Amino acid sequence: MFALLVFLLMDTSLIYGINASTCDAFTGYGVILCGGFGKIKQGREMAKAAELIMSKPEMKRCKSRTIFVCEGLINHWSKPLRETLDPLLEGYRVGLESGDGQSAGICQSMHVTHTFYCGMPLEGDKEAEMIASIVGLQNDTTTVDSSAVIHTQEELDIHVIYLLGSKRLRGKEHRKKKSGHTGGRTTGDHPMAT
Repeated sequence: MFALLVFLLMDTSLIYGINASTCDAFTGYGVILCGGFGKIKQGREMAKAAELIMSKPEMKRCKSRTIFVCEGLINHWSKPLRETLDPLLEGYRVGLESGDGQSAGICQSMHVTHTFYCGMPLEGDKEAEMIASIVGLQNDTTTVDSSAVIHTQEELDIHVIYLLGSKRLRGKEHRKKKSGHTGGRTTGDHPMAT
């Protein structure tokens, strides 16, 4: 189904010209070429075309989404994973600025994942900076309508939970248990216990 939708988007872009969905068409086709057919060079060319379209000022809304697809699903086939980290952070920043919380969160998630698979430590103040920027965005509701604020708020809440969970997995936060035992569930804590 994905391939059919991508081909329909490509066909529509060829008939009616370039618009916001054209970036999705080119990146989707790049994903199909790289992952489905192993044609890395051609898939990378589709990503480059999407990046050229994305560089237009009126395409800022789709920039974060295009970055996460290009860097997370296409470019890692042809360049070192470490080179995807800065663009993914840029996609995160642009997504927050443009109100695309979903794509910003995916860029953020891919950045953490790529950092881990590069063998780099998951430490530092980047997590604290990301949480602070999310809180700042949550508090700035003057420029958008209320329905967009509620939708963005829900997306950002999920990303805050993700960040806090990643901190816990790295051992930055410890929960103290009443029983003094440090890990695992007790029998009474199991959801299937009666």
